[in-house]
Amino acid sequence: MGGLAGHMTHLYENPRLTFSQIKSILQDAAEGSLKGTEKTDGQNIYLSFSVSNQELEFSDGSAKAARNKTNIKSGGMSIRQLADKFSFNKALKKSFSQALRDFERVIKSFPRAKQEEIFGPNTNIYYNAEIINPETANVINYDSKLVSIHRAGGAEFDKETGSAVEVEITDPDTGELITGPKDVSKHAQTLSDELDKVQQDIAGKKFKIEMDAVFNLKAIENKEALNKALSEIEEEISSEGISDSQMVIEYIMARILSMIRERGMDIDEETESLLLKRVLLSNPSYKAAYGYDKMPRELDPRKIVKNAAAKDKNYAIYIIKNADKILKDAIDPIESTIHDFTVEMLKGLESLFILDNKKEANRLQKEVAKAIKAIESSGNEQALEILQKQMNKLKNIENISTAAEGFVFDHDGWTYKFTGNFAPINQILGLFKYGKKGIPAFEKLNEGNDPEAKRKIVLYPGRFQPMARHHVEVFKSLQEKHGSENVFIVTSNKTAPPRSPLNFEEKKKIMIKHGIPDSQILQVTSPYKVGDIADKFDAERDVIVYAVGKKDMEEAPRFRNLDGKKKDGSPTYFKSYEKNRDDLQTFDNHAYILAAPHICITVKSTGEELCGTEVRKVMHNLTPEDFSDIMGWFDKDIYELLQSKFKKPKSSLSEEILSIVESIFYDRERNNILKEEEGKPFKVGRGTVTTSQLAKAEREKSKAIASGETLSGIDGKEGAILKDVEAALTKIADESDLTIWRSQLESLFKRMLKKLEDSLASRKGEESETGVQAERINISGYYGDPPRHGSHAPKEEPDPKEEPDPETFKDKMKDDDSDDMELEEISSVSAGANIGYASGTRNYKKKKKK
Repeated sequence: MGGLAGHMTHLYENPRLTFSQIKSILQDAAEGSLKGTEKTDGQNIYLSFSVSNQELEFSDGSAKAARNKTNIKSGGMSIRQLADKFSFNKALKKSFSQALRDFERVIKSFPRAKQEEIFGPNTNIYYNAEIINPETANVINYDSKLVSIHRAGGAEFDKETGSAVEVEITDPDTGELITGPKDVSKHAQTLSDELDKVQQDIAGKKFKIEMDAVFNLKAIENKEALNKALSEIEEEISSEGISDSQMVIEYIMARILSMIRERGMDIDEETESLLLKRVLLSNPSYKAAYGYDKMPRELDPRKIVKNAAAKDKNYAIYIIKNADKILKDAIDPIESTIHDFTVEMLKGLESLFILDNKKEANRLQKEVAKAIKAIESSGNEQALEILQKQMNKLKNIENISTAAEGFVFDHDGWTYKFTGNFAPINQILGLFKYGKKGIPAFEKLNEGNDPEAKRKIVLYPGRFQPMARHHVEVFKSLQEKHGSENVFIVTSNKTAPPRSPLNFEEKKKIMIKHGIPDSQILQVTSPYKVGDIADKFDAERDVIVYAVGKKDMEEAPRFRNLDGKKKDGSPTYFKSYEKNRDDLQTFDNHAYILAAPHICITVKSTGEELCGTEVRKVMHNLTPEDFSDIMGWFDKDIYELLQSKFKKPKSSLSEEILSIVESIFYDRERNNILKEEEGKPFKVGRGTVTTSQLAKAEREKSKAIASGETLSGIDGKEGAILKDVEAALTKIADESDLTIWRSQLESLFKRMLKKLEDSLASRKGEESETGVQAERINISGYYGDPPRHGSHAPKEEPDPKEEPDPETFKDKMKDDDSDDMELEEISSVSAGANIGYASGTRNYKKKKKK
């Protein structure tokens, strides 16, 4: 944290802590009387709030963040400044920005008096916090977005120095007056109380803001771990001549002096003292404990060794250069003992922010096992040395028994942490994923060499009519997270003006102008037909993930049964990516749906926010300036192409109705493709057809209806409904432009068709009171109800010999050679009356003669 107060330390990292205090803390923990909070594996940040800034019209925001003393001295970072700090990583930039913005919204809802009590008048008090976001996970995968504000670690800061304000406090052990950070625990409690009071259902808010929950660490029934720790500590300090009343720093000094003397160095007491002090102050915590901001001049290596012999000078220079390692070796016996004890204490500790702790712990075991295998097989000596040191702590994979990072607690003004095996897990995974100086990232090497490794393919589907800047931002964010070579755009060659006037080549031209590589653009007949891309990927090795806009995920019915069951009890083909990310299967078994971010564009000239549909609507009359703003560039040829393609034509009312109908059937087709999962053919009427063929037939039928040319393509019930729809649309068109009603009309029309289908389905198989089956004849060429999609298709096919002739069906019925049957006209009120529509179309059925 760049020197900010409130850093959480291990017990052995506090140089002033005595061994009697360490033993007392371990005993409290073992007995279940240690009170604290969960330590989380998020991104650390210090948060404050400028009470006065919120009233300024041109303020850059009242929420402030800090990562170091420089930030404190400047009054904290605004949302924009924080975003700029993380511009190198778009995911972190977005996460920090959104978290700070949501923090500001919540704090603004507090009474002003409470704001000042919690933060001071102008960012005086900062609180240590953690940004938890599944999209920017470190080691542990959490299930929700959260700004977790720690009760411990907060401080009031001096803006001149950037350091915590210190006051005189009484040492609880000696009773002496000492200086220490000003206590802000009462302010933190006020913040906690106010957060409990406010409602956080603020529109657009992504992160929950809360104070971490306080609880007692569970006691251990078997005190063997405690007794072992106390015994080892006593034995170790006694071997160096240190007593319980002495501090950690004194033990370290004794250990370093032993190391120096073991080398047989012949140096005087002054040189030895200077050398020891130089090694100690190489540790920032020890330097601060002694009151130094930087290394004192008298500890210049040349001054330290000026009176030493040549051989001793070389030893001294070696010790100074390897001060970090010497310090680590010095504290290692105590560190190892405390580590083993905390591992036992944290067994079974469950994170409050993970839904399935056992599942996450198992995932961590698998990840670490994979990393260990890769490092061991690398033969890299430096990496193997690091691995061995961490395995000395971890000991065994089975010791990964919790998904919680650790436990945090306060003691005498210091904030401490128990992290158990999280520390070696973090080191091993970090070495595996990112490598170190001179050590490669083994994860990338392992992916290339492991024949069983799965490749994750992310498909970004859409019509892209046209692709605009917000689409590109989504695509690039997917590339950053899943790899540039693993993310593809999938789109079709379908055109359906005015909604989808661009063909594949035209869309591709625009995508390439956006900087999308040609190799990452795939043409398909339908984006969700996995069969269309089967020849491009390996079904036995590749995992297919569809990145679908969050808006579509929430609104489209085709995504409502992810991870569900089909009618036959088997699992659906499409599954949730987030719920199954730790056990992804290749696409010969399943494909996965990932929620992509929903991004809109703000047009500078108007301030209007536009998303996909809105962009299409305004495309025909954009100025070159607005076009550049929406697309991120200007190209004269593409500008003119889109102007002509999206130019609003003078259309008749019938054409407007047709456009609505086509849109509805287009959505139906996409839904049915998902239901069929792989576009498998199914039965309708006499023959076998695919969804695409059926949808095409439906669109042709709707075209005939909307053009007013004929109503012979439908039965009387649908005809009655559409006639009344046309009448209603005519009235709307007389008053205003019909297109502004498109979304409402589409919604209405879908509901009407659904009710019609339900009504027709309820009549299927209906028999007359006489027990004779009423024979309904649909002049469109289908028997019974209109054709049903997917699993609802009729299971029995009619006899082709009984197929009616649309022109002479009435005559054929009269000529029926069944002597006891006659033709009877049914009521002219159709099933459409169930939803407010009636038909004048005549229907007939056979009945027994009287």
